[in-house]
Amino acid sequence: MDLQKEFITQISDSWIFRQSFDLILMTLLVQFGMLPFLIIYFGKISILSLPANLVAIPTSSGLLLNGLVTLILSPLSTKIASIFAAGSDFTNDLLNSFIFPLDELHFGIIEYGSFTFYDVIVFYLLIVLLIIIFIRNNEWKWRTAAIWVSVVIFTASHLVSGSHL
Repeated sequence: MDLQKEFITQISDSWIFRQSFDLILMTLLVQFGMLPFLIIYFGKISILSLPANLVAIPTSSGLLLNGLVTLILSPLSTKIASIFAAGSDFTNDLLNSFIFPLDELHFGIIEYGSFTFYDVIVFYLLIVLLIIIFIRNNEWKWRTAAIWVSVVIFTASHLVSGSHL
């Protein structure tokens, strides 16, 4: 039993695990923070965008880094640079083969008739309120209650504002 705990501790304390966790957390937080703008621009949100972005964002970062390496290597050796470019092309094709089929699936989509400026203000005020509650109260029952109350308030304000019509 102690060996198992030690193994889990070693994994959770590892640099790769912490960096991966931070990347996933930042991806989710950015998506959540951009949610009102995505709804205004596209008129809908896709639940499938969460797993797609968890793959796409780190892969895109790697592609960007590989592109910079390719640019640096290209004056020195076009053959080596073309190998790196081919790697980027292959990785991009793999990424597209994962993301485009998700786009073709027509489930997990929540459509909004319109999303008003009032909805955006309520959304961000609730986010600020949740941050304050999470900082001041460490009990999960209060945090869970705050999230549910925020969802109810946001839904009620969306219905009252008439933006659902």
